[in-house]
Amino acid sequence: MSKELFDRDFKPYFENRKEVAKIDRSYPPEIMVVLSCGYTQRFAHQMDDENAVARCRMMKRKGIETKTLENL
Repeated sequence: MSKELFDRDFKPYFENRKEVAKIDRSYPPEIMVVLSCGYTQRFAHQMDDENAVARCRMMKRKGIETKTLENL
């Protein structure tokens, strides 16, 4: 994925005025969440941003394989 597409499609997600993730909702039926550390996952489009970021963090802690941007 090119840097231009990443910057255009991904919107920042903030917690306590700090950007913790970027979320892309431009390709239903999935959303893509990229944590600030680079860990990336896809979720169902109807999931809200807060739950998607929380689930992404949980999956990272459990060691579930990431969906990297290079493989998209």
